Amino acid sequence: MIPPLTVQRKTLTESTDFDALAAEALAGNAALEMWPDDISPLASVFRFYDQIASSPYGDRFARGVANAITSANPTVRYNALLFFEKYPLAAGGERIDSIVSTPTPLFDGVLDPYTGGDLGFQLGRALSARVIAGHRGSLDLARALALREGGALGVIAALTSVDRAWTLANASAIVRRNPNTFGPILYQLALGDKEAAVALGEQVARLNVMPKQEFAAVVREHVADPAVQARILRALA
Repeated sequence: MIPPLTVQRKTLTESTDFDALAAEALAGNAALEMWPDDISPLASVFRFYDQIASSPYGDRFARGVANAITSANPTVRYNALLFFEKYPLAAGGERIDSIVSTPTPLFDGVLDPYTGGDLGFQLGRALSARVIAGHRGSLDLARALALREGGALGVIAALTSVDRAWTLANASAIVRRNPNTFGPILYQLALGDKEAAVALGEQVARLNVMPKQEFAAVVREHVADPAVQARILRALA
């Protein structure tokens, strides 16, 4: 039997409904103790999890968060994804992989309630956190997502950092299906491998996936070195 544990004036026992607790906390329904300077419900969720993570209740709460990823409430879905971006290897994190491998209409094209961004992008960010944490299955899924039309932006920074050789080998296919990834890939490469950045720029210029003016603007925004900029822009001639 697991002894009760009281945290933030909430007593946890083996009979606690962790699915309900997690969903209420992620929705901001005062399930957990909020501090005056908390800017979102996640602040209390993070504090609560940090306090119980080493106890048997930590995994139960994290799995409750995982079950909330497919909540009907987009606020709950968004905050659950942010939880696993911060704690990528927490219990239940494999649910991120499962959702990516079997797409649902709950994410792509659905606006998150805070920034107006796309929940599909945030799902990719949660997967990226698992890639960076070293989860091999998540890496394979991130590769597949990067090659999916509209799916790459959330994972491309992680792939360029962790799996640069694969990203470079597939850059043309990625950018052809996801032109908005050109800038992030180029930025990562230009930081440490200028020749690779030039090679990518030349590849993308030949793909003709965006107007020349837009291509030039992306290069100038994401490449700080004027000489590298000039070499890439010559590919437009």
